[in-house]
Amino acid sequence: MSILNEISENLQKGKAKLVKELVQQAIDQGIAARDILEQGLMSGMDVVGEKFKKNEVFVPEVLVAARDKVKIMVGGAPVTEAFCEQIGADKYTTDAASAADAAVEFCRAMA
Repeated sequence: MSILNEISENLQKGKAKLVKELVQQAIDQGIAARDILEQGLMSGMDVVGEKFKKNEVFVPEVLVAARDKVKIMVGGAPVTEAFCEQIGADKYTTDAASAADAAVEFCRAMA
């Protein structure tokens, strides 16, 4: 199994400490940050997102998986801005479109 697959699978399981270690290993191996993000972290979150849409996981599970990311964003009908502040999320948005815009801004700021 490739390290990027390991990152994805462990992110889906919410294993934050292991994901952090695997990301560092991937960086040390010279894997491009974009590949780590897209093929490791984002692919894992895509699976979590699909499970969320199918009601196979719920907000707490999504948040556990998301904590492995650099930034945590929450929003939409099931959460409030107060909840965002309570859990220490980096950004609250009211809907998915706003979250996508905020994610792009976060990425630009990190570049």
